[in-house]
Amino acid sequence: MTDVFDGHDNLGTLTGVAPQLDYLRLTDIRRYDCFTPLESCLKLECPALRTLYVDNNIACNLDHQWLKNNMQHIEVMTIYGGYPINRSTPIALSQALQAIPRRPCLILDNLQFYSPLVGNHSITIWAEKVILRTFIRSALAALDGDCQTIVLQECDSIHELRCISLPPSNSLELDGCAAKLTMRWIPKTRPWNGDTVTITNSHSSCISIILYLLGAPFARRSCSLWPRVTTLKLVVKGDFVMEFPLVLLKEMVSSRREAAGQENLGKEDEELDSMGYDSVRPLMVLHVHGAQPLPRKEKMWFKKQVRDFVWD
Repeated sequence: MTDVFDGHDNLGTLTGVAPQLDYLRLTDIRRYDCFTPLESCLKLECPALRTLYVDNNIACNLDHQWLKNNMQHIEVMTIYGGYPINRSTPIALSQALQAIPRRPCLILDNLQFYSPLVGNHSITIWAEKVILRTFIRSALAALDGDCQTIVLQECDSIHELRCISLPPSNSLELDGCAAKLTMRWIPKTRPWNGDTVTITNSHSSCISIILYLLGAPFARRSCSLWPRVTTLKLVVKGDFVMEFPLVLLKEMVSSRREAAGQENLGKEDEELDSMGYDSVRPLMVLHVHGAQPLPRKEKMWFKKQVRDFVWD
């Protein structure tokens, strides 16, 4: 249903019980500042709902009791932005997300926050997986919660990761990403505690920046803002041709091995944790799928450096 805020009659037609409805999409992108209460309008009962797509102004105004009653089986929730959102939206979104009885995959599509408010108005994420599309800087900085996987999708500003913090999570995925700027320096702050990075169908500029963050040497020093990462996967799907900065990849692997120390190579994370080891982990898993063939000499080098190495 489109033009939801064009009077109450539109939304008022959604009444009664729809026991088999599993997909609901409510949009009204014309009204940027509309905060008409929706509690008295949306009376539809859809207990089998699995996918919900709403604009951010609708998400902020859905009745919390309606969310509790109708999202028992929700799997994917998409919130679309497309313009800088109202100053009260972060708090309203956080409250709406907390009202959902389970943790769906949450997609924040083209959602932009007012930058002056980022850091003071955070969103608690109740999701196993969070997907950020197009704009990431203000959205990432506004998130404050716990999730298993963060996905950055179709973003051309991966270089902004140098000046923002990733929320706590176990894994980071980049899909169809690039960077408009190169990165020749990285501040010593902004660490991330995840252990797995997956890059799919992304530009070499994106891969290079991630390798820098993982610890590839700079002109005068080396560092790693993501010291706990032990798994890196590079994936090519379909007809996409991915260019790999092979030299930089080798430098990153060597840099992490050197920083970890020879005595810690081959040890599991649990062993390192039990030793109180909180420094850089060596790269344990490197899987590259769909890439151009690797020369035998290079393949043998990686097999000696990485315990679980695959290039196919």
